[in-house]
Amino acid sequence: MGNSVGRMLAVSLIISFLLCSCSAFNLKKRTIKVEGMSSVEVDSDVAVVCITVREDGDSSKDAQQAGNARINSVVSAAKGCGISPDSIKTTAFRIYPIYDFSSEGGRKHKGQEYFHSLEVEIKDCKRGDGVNVLAGFIDSLNDIDKVEICKIVYRLSDNLKWISQVRTQAVENGMEKCRDYAKGAGMKVGSISSIFENYFTLAYSDDELIAGEMPFGMEQAGFEGAALGDYSEPMQAQGGKVSIKASVSIEVELE
Repeated sequence: MGNSVGRMLAVSLIISFLLCSCSAFNLKKRTIKVEGMSSVEVDSDVAVVCITVREDGDSSKDAQQAGNARINSVVSAAKGCGISPDSIKTTAFRIYPIYDFSSEGGRKHKGQEYFHSLEVEIKDCKRGDGVNVLAGFIDSLNDIDKVEICKIVYRLSDNLKWISQVRTQAVENGMEKCRDYAKGAGMKVGSISSIFENYFTLAYSDDELIAGEMPFGMEQAGFEGAALGDYSEPMQAQGGKVSIKASVSIEVELE
């Protein structure tokens, strides 16, 4: 009796194991994994102009008064081009001593130097009426001496719109590959098992000086940027580009 019960129990365990194995086999799906990619290059509609003003004076007060007068002229020029005061901000400010080390008695204090750096954000570089605000602003700085344009950085006012588009297109690109491979194998694409973002990049273009004639006196300025002087040829400002790229790994079931 005991042997019969033992044999029945053993058979039951074997049958249960076989059923579980068959069930696991049925649950195992055939899948394919591919990479989907997308990229877009967009014309920027925002430009950030980095401006520096330097002034010397016998005292800190003298240097600051002269420097502040030039900064106020820059702000007035920006307002005259329709740029909001909220788009102008100070990024650096220093006043420090100047020494002459040529004398035999050691260093000699010559005065003070004023340094003020601004960023002017132009949110609509080229308006619908064709007016190039960026070029107009730079031309307006020609009337202000000792103003240095260090860099122009290009941006997008609506990053999210383009980011969403590139990510969607990356998924569509991956699904198109899946359909091609499935068709070649005589199968069909089923549901998506997983989506993993491999990378996403958003790269802006920077220019030290926008297109146009090099202003006279740039070599004498001793700075990285362009020291604006008296030159009458209008600036031909060219907008920058923004490059957005995305890559995803997609795994889908095959039927």
